[in-house]
Amino acid sequence: MRRTRDGFSGEKAFPPVSFRDKAGTGIERFHPAVAALLFLCVALLPIFLANPVLHATLFVSGLCMALMLRHTKNGMGYYLWTLFLGLGIVLTNPLISQRGQSVLFFLNGNPISVEALYYGLFDALLMMGVILWCRVWNTVMTTNRMMFLLGGMIPKASLVLTCALRFFPLMIARWKSIRRTQKAIGCESEGVRAAASQFSALVTWAMETSIGMAASMRARGYGLKGRKNYSEYHMTAEDWILTAAVLILTATVAVAAAMGRMEYAYYPTMQELQTDPIAIAGYAAFGILAFVPFLIEIGDVIRWKSLRQKI
Repeated sequence: MRRTRDGFSGEKAFPPVSFRDKAGTGIERFHPAVAALLFLCVALLPIFLANPVLHATLFVSGLCMALMLRHTKNGMGYYLWTLFLGLGIVLTNPLISQRGQSVLFFLNGNPISVEALYYGLFDALLMMGVILWCRVWNTVMTTNRMMFLLGGMIPKASLVLTCALRFFPLMIARWKSIRRTQKAIGCESEGVRAAASQFSALVTWAMETSIGMAASMRARGYGLKGRKNYSEYHMTAEDWILTAAVLILTATVAVAAAMGRMEYAYYPTMQELQTDPIAIAGYAAFGILAFVPFLIEIGDVIRWKSLRQKI
C-alpha cells in the first residue's frame, strides 16, 4: 500500500522519477563556463574546417544529444523542419554550383555533378548539426547560466539579452492564455476584431511587466559598481578535468589543421581523405570532443539506474 493525497491505495502514488527529471544531472551539472567552452569548440571547429568527417561527426553527435535530452518528445516539428531544410540544401546546391567535373546528367542544359551533390550533402550535415547543437545549448545553458556568464562583464547587456530570449516564449504563452480566456467568457476569439483586442491586451501586459521588472532590478541595485552577486556555481575538480580535456582535444585538432591534415576540396574533383596518423589523431580528437557530452549523459544514466537498484 502506498500513501496518496486522499489516503492509501494499492496503486502507485507517484510516477517513477526518471534521470532527466533530476536537476543538475549530465552535462548540466558542470560549471556554465565549462559547458559553454565545450559547446563552442564543438560547433566552431567544423565551421572553420571544411572537412566532411567533422561535419558528419557534428551531426551524429548533435542528434545523439538531442535524443538523450528527449527533445523529440514535444518537438518533432522542429526536427522535421530541420530535415526538410537539409534536403533543400542537398537538392538546390547542384543547381547553383556547376564546378564539378563528374557530370551525372544535364537538367535544362545545366550539368548536375557528383561533386556538387556531395558538397550539398555535407553542407547540409553541417547546418543540421549546428541547429541540433543550438537546441542542446538552449536546454543546458538556461537563463540563470547565461546571466551568470555575462552578468559580471556586461550586466545591462546580459539583462537585455536574457529578457529578449525569454520575450517571445512568454508572449506566445500569454497570447494563448488571452485567447482561451476570451473563449471561456464567450467573447469572439476569431477574426480581425478579436485579433486586435488580443494584441492590445498583450501589449498592455508586456509594458506592465517590463516596467515592474525594471523597477525591481533598479531596487536591487543591478549593474551598480561594487555590487557583489550571489553565485551558486563554483569550479570543482570535475570541472577543471573537463576543461583540460576540452583544451587538449581542441589543440590536437588545431595542430592537425595547421599542418594541413584537415584540408579537403570538393571541386573540381573530390580529393581523398587524408589518413596519415596526424589526420587520424585530429579526427579522433574531434570525435571524442563531440561525444563527450553524450558520454557524460550516458554515464550519469547508468549511475542513476545503479543507485535506484540499491534503494
